[in-house]
Amino acid sequence: MLQEEIERVQKLHPGARIHYADYFGSATRIHEDPEKFGFGKATINRACCGAGGPYNYERSAVCGRPGAVACENPASYIKWDDHHYTEAAYRVIAGDVAKRYRYDWFGCRAKGLDSE
Repeated sequence: MLQEEIERVQKLHPGARIHYADYFGSATRIHEDPEKFGFGKATINRACCGAGGPYNYERSAVCGRPGAVACENPASYIKWDDHHYTEAAYRVIAGDVAKRYRYDWFGCRAKGLDSE
């Protein structure tokens, strides 16, 4: 369905360059094997910034509000809060997308999921 819509828009605007990348697939691979990418196994389902509980998430004390505390080592976490990834996770995701689609969008080479 999405691919069909991209093709339709491309036909409407033949001079436009449309780039599609599977962000979700990259994020899923991190969740499947977090230690491979330097994330702590104990942190896979916990937010770095939160207010306690099994997932370090409390709706009444979201990150940035009173009661929420950031972890000491965000680079070992996949999720920053209940909605956002950490900088470290975004770096791996972006590197994977750039590597899989062989498109050097930003003029740099980032570490992808297949990197050793």
